[in-house]
Amino acid sequence: MPERPQLVLRAGMIGNIRLPDEAVGAALGNTAAIVMEGMGKELGKQGDETDLAQFFSNTPAVLRLVSGLAAGADQIMAGAIPGAETEVREETKGNVDFDLHCILPFSTDVYRDESIASSVSTEDA
Repeated sequence: MPERPQLVLRAGMIGNIRLPDEAVGAALGNTAAIVMEGMGKELGKQGDETDLAQFFSNTPAVLRLVSGLAAGADQIMAGAIPGAETEVREETKGNVDFDLHCILPFSTDVYRDESIASSVSTEDA
């Protein structure tokens, strides 16, 4: 019998590079955290409390977030991941992990050197 796959939900994050003001950026960050928490908590329930559990491995489910990591909204949303992950891991008792996959237009080294990415931390990219 083949191994059961890991339960993974992949969600893309995109936004605008130009936000009208800091208040909009703050609201976006808060909203992104709420949405990610909701997705993570529901994902945790799917792996535990439903008939779907029989089809997936016993490893923690993964909420995989995909981003171009551009300045502006992309970075704000990516910055909301650690707080959302902490909330979800506590509520699901560690049954959901978060992953950030970055789709970069250049190699990581070149992207780090580009002026548009100067405020981006790509250590984990």
